[in-house]
Amino acid sequence: MIARLWSARTEHRHNADAYQDLFPLDALAVVAGFRGAYLLRRDHDTGVEFVSLTLFESLDAIRGFAGDAYRTATVSPAARDVLDDVDDHVRHFTVVLAPDDRAAR
Repeated sequence: MIARLWSARTEHRHNADAYQDLFPLDALAVVAGFRGAYLLRRDHDTGVEFVSLTLFESLDAIRGFAGDAYRTATVSPAARDVLDDVDDHVRHFTVVLAPDDRAAR
């Protein structure tokens, strides 16, 4: 399994709330090989930071929806409107231990 990690920031809490509503979980759910997602939020004195962790069965599954630009973040124009700082690139990690693995032991 591959974890796709991306982050963004906004200085405005109301924009952060708006971004949560824009997070494309429904669109991701229909992608072949999609295995789930976490949207993490950290509020601090200067704004809000988001980290998106999406899970796919393989890099090929990621390429299936992102194409050859799979290392580039896929961010909608509406999301860019409410986020002040968006990472343009994503990072991919191989999942070597997951909660289900612990249950099997």
